[in-house]
Amino acid sequence: MSDLTENTEEASPMNSNGNGGPLDGAVIAVAGAAGPAGRATLMRLAEAGATVVASDADPARLAEAVDAARYAHGGAKVVGDTVDLLDLDATRDWAAKTEKEFGRIDGLVHLVGGWRGAPPSPRPTSRTGTSWRSS
Repeated sequence: MSDLTENTEEASPMNSNGNGGPLDGAVIAVAGAAGPAGRATLMRLAEAGATVVASDADPARLAEAVDAARYAHGGAKVVGDTVDLLDLDATRDWAAKTEKEFGRIDGLVHLVGGWRGAPPSPRPTSRTGTSWRSS
């Protein structure tokens, strides 16, 4: 499962990104980080000084997003782990590993897409905008 960068130190203000940003020293997990919203989130969190632990099922896109955030903000602490986030056991393993390696998780940004439920109901075609608002 893991290509997460090994880190034996706990994240703290002493080993944070050191930029004095509002999230300096915080450990933030980003689930579903490889898409456009994830990439933008990684950039903003890195800019704010967080240690960012990203995950996604697409290793190539994840690596690009992690590298972009890391290098756009002067070597910010941004790491990635390839995880099938629709697999509950894999997701739990990722969370446990992140907490073990970084000492804690201060926040989570959940950007995972996917649907495993029943097919969506057919869209009603006989109702107008007015009838939807009145019901």
